[in-house]
Amino acid sequence: MSDAGGRAAILEALVAVLLPGDADFPSAASVGVQGKLAERILATSGADALERVITGLAGLAEAGETGADMVRAFEQAEPALFGSVRNITFITYYESPFVQEAIRGLGFAYNATPLPRGYGVGRFDEATDRPTHGRGHYVKTEEVRRVDLSGLDLEGLRHGH
Repeated sequence: MSDAGGRAAILEALVAVLLPGDADFPSAASVGVQGKLAERILATSGADALERVITGLAGLAEAGETGADMVRAFEQAEPALFGSVRNITFITYYESPFVQEAIRGLGFAYNATPLPRGYGVGRFDEATDRPTHGRGHYVKTEEVRRVDLSGLDLEGLRHGH
């Protein structure tokens, strides 16, 4: 497929299925994830990988596959490539200032770049911060003791035997 607009539309359809958006969040396509997806596939996997994504999806569309069925078929045909595409899409989506704004709109503190400011974390208060669910247990630092590992075959574990 050589038509730039058609190639972009294929990626736009892909990201629209992966992250369609809702009343609170914009769709991946509406924030332009498809353009960054193409750039990042080129940077991480090369032009051949981008071509495989576009021609693979275009071929499925020509065969009558659409929407989620088209994406599912592409995932089955190219699982490793799809995994990379999915990860790039999700990471790129959450980098969007519009998505970050939506997260903050739900009442969450969200820094686009947590460093150097980070997120405020108060001091640990044993009375209020200790888990109350009853699972596991807490060992005070001064009560920690070494565990005798002499009975374990650690060399065998290290070498997969």
